[in-house]
Amino acid sequence: MRGGRLPLQLRPSLRRVIREHIWASRLAGAYAMVGPNALALYEALITLAEQGGFKAPQAYRAVGTLVNHALGSAADEVKWLTRMREEELGYDDVKSLWLPPMLDALGDRYPRMRANLEAGESRDWDDHFSFGLSCLVSGMRAKSGQPAVNG
Repeated sequence: MRGGRLPLQLRPSLRRVIREHIWASRLAGAYAMVGPNALALYEALITLAEQGGFKAPQAYRAVGTLVNHALGSAADEVKWLTRMREEELGYDDVKSLWLPPMLDALGDRYPRMRANLEAGESRDWDDHFSFGLSCLVSGMRAKSGQPAVNG
């Protein structure tokens, strides 16, 4: 994906729209995205994927993978943000109320999950999204024969 512009644009746009319109994640999961705006978006994204070295049908698959990542990430955020609003909790509240019992429940049975949760912030949504996006784009670049991007 040429110069990384396509994936970087997904972060501030598609995710923001879904976070601001919490009903959108439910609709995107329940209905096909075939309206004129969605089709125009896909057309533009497929064009960029083709410029990045993908041919049909891989260009469509690459775009679908990136869009699904953005939709899934935003849906997870919406789930947590909605619950936090309902319970009138801030991020630190959730961390202090949720993490200790989760670590207790994990015990020694799930040592890798426990170690990862204890190692740091797993719920920085922007960082979480960017990490996944970077992995996806690096894999796509490798698949299309383009050099990987560090980040």
